[in-house]
Order: sequence, then structure tokens, then C-alpha cells
Amino acid sequence: CSISTETDVVELKDGVVNRYVLKPEDVGLPRGNMDDLIVPSVEESAKLIEDIFTEGSNKSAVNIVVLNSAVALYIAGKVKTISEGVQLAMEAISQGTVSKHFDNLRTRKVEGYAF
Repeated sequence: CSISTETDVVELKDGVVNRYVLKPEDVGLPRGNMDDLIVPSVEESAKLIEDIFTEGSNKSAVNIVVLNSAVALYIAGKVKTISEGVQLAMEAISQGTVSKHFDNLRTRKVEGYAF
């Protein structure tokens, strides 16, 4: 989903197909600026991701991750609405849960458990 514009959604739920447009504002997020998401190198992309997980990034970057995480939680049936997913994703970032999991994955890679 986009943080800077509308996203056309086609949802199949309980055998019913629904089409709708999802705007960031619909789930409590401000529209973001795509220029805030552009980085010139792989290294800066990795740094941006790490900054998102530790709340050290710009709001557009954080919010695009929050929005797409919220949609994933909704699709997985972990939340009843995308708005609820937004709240859960924001809490996971602000409480350090995401950063902790990221650090655990990084440690496992260094130790040779993950590839």
C-alpha cells in the first residue's frame, strides 16, 4: 500500500469480493512524501530500515512500514481492521518489539543460524 496516495484494493473475504480505495487517512495516518523514501544506495536503504525500527527515521518511512504491516496483520486475521493493525504496528515499533526481533535475527545471522 502507498503512504503517498490511494491504493486500489480488491478483497476476497468469506467468499465475497469487495473493491475499495484505501487512503492513509482512512486508517489514521497522514499522507507521506515519496521523496522521503528514496535512498541512493543499498547501505542507506539498510540504514533507513534500521532507523524505522528504532523510530529514528522520517515519518513517511515509518508510516509506510506501519501501513503495510497493518495490512499484513489484517490479511493474516490477527486484527479485525486495518486501523487496528496500524495501532498494533505502531505499538510494536514504539515499544521496541520490532527492534528486538530485528536484533535477534541479526545475531542469528552472525552466529550462522540464518542465511
